[in-house]
Amino acid sequence: MKVIFTKTNEIKDVSFGYAVNYLFPRSLAVPATEKVIERVRIKNQELRIKNKKEIQENKKLAGKFKNKEFKLAVKAGKKGKLYGAVTKKDLAEVLGVEKTAIVLKDQIKKIGDYKIGVKLGTEKTEIKLKVEAKENEKK
Repeated sequence: MKVIFTKTNEIKDVSFGYAVNYLFPRSLAVPATEKVIERVRIKNQELRIKNKKEIQENKKLAGKFKNKEFKLAVKAGKKGKLYGAVTKKDLAEVLGVEKTAIVLKDQIKKIGDYKIGVKLGTEKTEIKLKVEAKENEKK
């Protein structure tokens, strides 16, 4: 019996008893009728188109980051030690990407220049980050 697994949209041949007694009651698969097969093909085609667009956008964004230097002003002590650390969230706000795209090897706790990895889907790039001390605001 042909079935379509619901999570992966794979079409497979399984025994009738396995399908009826295990897969269907647990909603792990549905019978592979012509209508369902056609819907799955259309859905897979739409996913491929969406993935291609995302890959193109990621390449474009990674190209914008290449050879660019970003500056981040944070509160720091007299010896260049930061009050806290620069987090992925801080970097994501500066770059305009999700924080999951940032790859930090170590925490940034001092003023200086750093190379930060950015992973956008399958595209990987490095940016230069210059951490500077915020100038004291006078009241």
